[in-house]
Amino acid sequence: MNIRRPQVYYLNRTLICVICLLAIGSLFVPVVNSLHLVVDILVRTYLIFLGTVMAHESVHGHLGRTRRANFWWGRIALLPSMVPFTNFRRTHQLHHAFTNVPDKDPDHFMKSRNLLELALRAIAMPHHWFFWLRKRGRLKSADLLELFATGGVLHGGTFNAQPVTMAAMVATQAALVPEQYEAASRRGVRLRPLEACSPAAAH
Repeated sequence: MNIRRPQVYYLNRTLICVICLLAIGSLFVPVVNSLHLVVDILVRTYLIFLGTVMAHESVHGHLGRTRRANFWWGRIALLPSMVPFTNFRRTHQLHHAFTNVPDKDPDHFMKSRNLLELALRAIAMPHHWFFWLRKRGRLKSADLLELFATGGVLHGGTFNAQPVTMAAMVATQAALVPEQYEAASRRGVRLRPLEACSPAAAH
């Protein structure tokens, strides 16, 4: 089956619309008992996770032919999680360019010694992103206006909405040795030219 790129764009955008409709629409469904509450939390968490996955695709240019289209669909995908797209976009590109490189990878902040520290860092992550970018002069006036218009740094995305995923991260970090981190960093260096060719790579 040969699927053309425009079809992929439309499929991804349809998925984003369904995710937002279910995540926001379900807020109007009354919770009648404890079981309903548990199901609501689990389903909403999964929908938020799917939204962040689609926003991730927008950063890599998979939601449209133009940078503008990718960024707007990325913003829509993050509505259920209230993640500021500006923070997500700028830090994620740097994360791929400098994976696990201290002071250069914004997500290196998540490296934790135990599950409790990981949870606390996950809650602080969106604030960390903002101050990390601001300290390095990577936030423009337009970025600050967008942050203000979209509610600042409210966040319920991949890190603090996926405790199981984060627990898996702790186990993975405990199993990896320094040589494996260095190998991953070298791969990140080799991928930088590819990131520069992405439709959404320009700042």
